[in-house]
Amino acid sequence: MNATYDFDIRLLVPIVHTGPVYITTNNVEAKVNVDMNVVTRNGKKYVYLGKMKINLDIKGYTAEYGLNSTELSRLNEVISNFIGNNQQEVISVFKPAIEETVVKRVILLSNNIVKHFTLDELFPDRE
Repeated sequence: MNATYDFDIRLLVPIVHTGPVYITTNNVEAKVNVDMNVVTRNGKKYVYLGKMKINLDIKGYTAEYGLNSTELSRLNEVISNFIGNNQQEVISVFKPAIEETVVKRVILLSNNIVKHFTLDELFPDRE
């Protein structure tokens, strides 16, 4: 996931910074429920995904920030420690938005693929 962060931290001196953040995770499990519908068009049956529910189990992540200059190295350390030490809280905040985006993308992609094939072409061995 690539995003932009915007921090406005007020410790002893206000610190304000905006920049890119790159979040990567490799250990994710998903439980998915899909409702498929069959429609008849021009006398042929077609299938499409109507609804989808996904529950992601994100175990952890790594985050890289667009802070490369030496004067921002301390800010990079503070941000990395805060985000790194609070991974479950960060995951719980972003998880619903990620799940919603994944559902929309999978439904769009799947329906764009299956619209070209009839039900019999997709499932030739069904009775």
